[in-house]
Amino acid sequence: MAGVEIAGLALGALPVILEAIKGYREAYNHVQTYKHATKQLQIIDAQFRVCRLNFLSECRLLLDVVLFDPHLAKEMMADLDHRLWQQDTAKQPLNDLQNENVHACSTIVADAHATIRKFIVRLFKVQASTPNSGKNTLRRARVSAAFMMQKSRFERDIATLRQRNADLNLLRTQLTALWPRIHSASQVSVDATESVGRFSRIRLASGLLHDTLKGSWSCSDQSHLQHWVKLGVDSDAQSTPHLVTLDMAISYETTTLSQRNATIWLFVRSESRNADSRISDDSFSDLVQSLQLHTPIHASSSQTTPRVPASTVASSVTSLAAEEVDLCKVTCVCSHFQQSNRPSGSQHHSKCLGYLESSDHARHRFYPPPIQKRFRPTSVNSTEEITDLISIIEQSQKSSLELLHQYHLALKVATGVLQFHSTAWLSPTWTLQDISIFGTKLSDDTMKSLHLSVRFETNTTIAIHDQAQNQGDSVTSATNGHATSPLSPVDACCKQFSPGIYNVTLFSLGIALLEIAHWQSFQTLTQHDPDEFYAAHRLVRGPAPLGPKYRKVVERCIRCDFEAGSENLDDASLQHAVWSKAVYPLEALIRDTSQAV
Repeated sequence: MAGVEIAGLALGALPVILEAIKGYREAYNHVQTYKHATKQLQIIDAQFRVCRLNFLSECRLLLDVVLFDPHLAKEMMADLDHRLWQQDTAKQPLNDLQNENVHACSTIVADAHATIRKFIVRLFKVQASTPNSGKNTLRRARVSAAFMMQKSRFERDIATLRQRNADLNLLRTQLTALWPRIHSASQVSVDATESVGRFSRIRLASGLLHDTLKGSWSCSDQSHLQHWVKLGVDSDAQSTPHLVTLDMAISYETTTLSQRNATIWLFVRSESRNADSRISDDSFSDLVQSLQLHTPIHASSSQTTPRVPASTVASSVTSLAAEEVDLCKVTCVCSHFQQSNRPSGSQHHSKCLGYLESSDHARHRFYPPPIQKRFRPTSVNSTEEITDLISIIEQSQKSSLELLHQYHLALKVATGVLQFHSTAWLSPTWTLQDISIFGTKLSDDTMKSLHLSVRFETNTTIAIHDQAQNQGDSVTSATNGHATSPLSPVDACCKQFSPGIYNVTLFSLGIALLEIAHWQSFQTLTQHDPDEFYAAHRLVRGPAPLGPKYRKVVERCIRCDFEAGSENLDDASLQHAVWSKAVYPLEALIRDTSQAV
């Protein structure tokens, strides 16, 4: 084996492929010089041309597999000096295949390249036996004689090249079926790790926010009867570590007939202030500028807008810090937010309305919502009815519902569970009654307002109730006063059959996904079943309204069948598995359905 083949095997398959392509080109050019000398050489030329075209096709298809870009693969095959032949963009994906596949590919191509070199040497021998001068007839006769001496070797080389092409075709066919799965699994693993980390930061920040509100909130307005804090499901963890943004609303009943219900919309930035993870001054300056420009925050990314001079930024940060209000010292926070939350020009949305400091070295800054009101639907006003998802299901017909709405709703609910489990915002025995929207109909707009609620016991202190007791607070409590919800089906099921439920939170997610799929409440679906535990398994084994892939997600949640080696959702391994085998498949269903529409 020549030195280039040995070096290629050490570096990977790509250098060997490049040298083989060059060898085929050189041999092809030599054949064209003498192919008219004899009919037998023309036959060899035709056979060699077919081998070359087959090899080039296999190489291009192989590049398609690893690059996922047919146009780029075509460019590389047309230009052997293309930069990607020398860069890792193409090398790394090809070498990311299983080691035995890389070695097999390199060996096949190296063997083909060695055969081509032998083929070229034989052509040189034919050329050496032919004089440069003399009559054409004499020259053709000598070429023919020289060729006949090498004919059997030429034919053997052609047979070897055909066999190597067949081997390469077989390997490439296998990789075509295998590589998308390998690539997909690898990408899912990376995405899962990033998402689980982001969800963990959101869960920590929302938990700290709840505990801080519980001990610090104060409302002295005697006309306020009840309060609810509503936390948006679509929260975000910024690229800067320990910085999380939360959409929040505070709703309350009043004794004033002209304003029976009212809602204060807020935007919360929770920043961890541990000594070893304190946010940098530059990041905080970027935060201030972004708020002033009404743009999303990307603290660690480069700015495309003109930067404010450092002296101006420093003075702005100092001024902002000086204007911040400690909400612990405010007698009536509701009145403070109402007065400060009124539009007052272009700088309104950059003004911090106040902050709360948690005992865990975290600061929660409250802002008016950005101009892009992600949490508040544009189609509703502050007094619009708040409706929980079970009521939405019971009041609307499935025939009027779009399939994508069901998939999107299922995805948001599953994501919300990963973000808020093990916090006061989401009880283990939660139901779809604990998740509400602003409005009365499900749409792309109102779905942005999906939120969880925690109720205030009095007008001065936040009381933490079990979520089962808070079911329907966003609707029934507003009309029925301090009504106490009955024990939920999931709660009763867990009390009676707890040994059969490996994770209560995920079992509750499975029940919610069943309700979304059948577009009926779980109580309606289980009217003739002896108990809810067996009803859930019966429904999983029954018809699949949203397809088998969706049903598989439901089944995994009901049985906690994620093969994570843990049944505790606080463990990162189970969180990772739930994202990979529940959240990601739901995202894939949305992509596939969107492309089919």
